[in-house]
Parts: sequence; C-alpha cells; structure tokens
Amino acid sequence: MPRKREFYTITETDPNVTLSANTANVETEIINYRCPQKTAVNVYAGTRLYLLIKDTAATPVQITVGKVRIYKAPVDKESHRSFVAVAKLEELDAGGTPEDTRLTYRLKQGTILGPMEYLIFTLTSASVLTTANTELMLDIKRVMEFTM
Repeated sequence: MPRKREFYTITETDPNVTLSANTANVETEIINYRCPQKTAVNVYAGTRLYLLIKDTAATPVQITVGKVRIYKAPVDKESHRSFVAVAKLEELDAGGTPEDTRLTYRLKQGTILGPMEYLIFTLTSASVLTTANTELMLDIKRVMEFTM
C-alpha cells in the first residue's frame, strides 16, 4: 500500500487528543493522544514541545510548579506503559511561544507509536488546571497508509 510521510504538529484541537482536568497533588492524566488507525507516529528525540496549562481561577493563571511525565501506552492503555520523558513545568516554560521555537522545550528521547497506541501526558501539581486554557504543540513525523 502507498504511504504518505509528513511532518505534523499535534495540538490540543487535534481530533485524536483528549484533555482532562487533574487532581491536586496526584499524578493525573491530563492529555491523551491516540495514534489513528493505519498510522505510525515518530516522536523523535529533539522534538519541540510547547505546553501551557492554566489553573481554574476566575482569571486563569499559568501553572508553573509541578511535573509533567510522558508515557507511551498500548492499545488497552493499561498493560504496559513505557516512560518517554519528564520535565518540570518551569522547564516547559522557558519563555518560548509557538512562534518563537528557540526557547521551547526539546524532548531528550523519543518513541514510536503504532496504530491506536497512546501518548499520555500526566501532571503532578498542587494546582488544578482547566482544560479550556490548555495549549499543546508537539512536532512529530507520521506515516499514513492510504488507498488509491
């Protein structure tokens, strides 16, 4: 089957992304990306990660204290998670913006997702986030099968 290879940026509005609120002081899943069928995704070492999360205050404030962990998980999401990365929130906010890639965080190691596998972001923080003010940008390479 023919394959299409392309660079792609996963964002919070991607149809394969699910955002969730966290529980304070407990490692909680906040972002789930499920790789589409007939697609493989390469989250390569050195890829750019921009993650901005804000609290639930009346006027949301950026959460800068806490830890984000990234895991790869199989289709069932539970049997065996493998660790991909960990970063303190203050490292993820190096003053970078989606437009200014010089200051955005770079993953130190990568992983490859097969069809229907998950990339899971967890957060441990004393603050509680609101999903409406979560911004995500993760650069990847993807290979998609298609029929002609």
